[in-house]
Amino acid sequence: MNFVNSASVANLLIDVSMTRGQFQHYKEHIDTHDKHENLRVGTKQVADDNGNMVDQPVYEDFYFKQYSMKTVNKAEMVAKVHSSVLYDLNRHYSTKCTSSQTYYWFDGHVPRKYTAFTEGKLLGREEQLGLARENLWSQMRGDFNEMSRVLANL
Repeated sequence: MNFVNSASVANLLIDVSMTRGQFQHYKEHIDTHDKHENLRVGTKQVADDNGNMVDQPVYEDFYFKQYSMKTVNKAEMVAKVHSSVLYDLNRHYSTKCTSSQTYYWFDGHVPRKYTAFTEGKLLGREEQLGLARENLWSQMRGDFNEMSRVLANL
């Protein structure tokens, strides 16, 4: 293997680079939803038609708001592979890898069963970029295997 000073004279050139904005962490706007529930909150003793005391359910109206905010991490990578002389290959590869997490919370006259919660898993920068790299190499692997097979048969 010989290293050269110019990419134009190389037999095999692999250029893996990050795109502009290679890793983005952003929050989307806050979504708001009005909610209403009529829930049983207990019982009270009342007289029935025969004068007997019986339990009667007590219901209460709950009007409240649900808020949510989504956070997204996105990693993008591109690669250019060029080989010539013994095996001709000129390909461009690209990949995106995203993860997201949504946080929900409530405001107003909220039933006890509603508490703030999080949905999804937000990956860290290195983990996100690692997945993007894996995706990129898995796209390129087939071409490299074919190139190796052809070159081995020469």
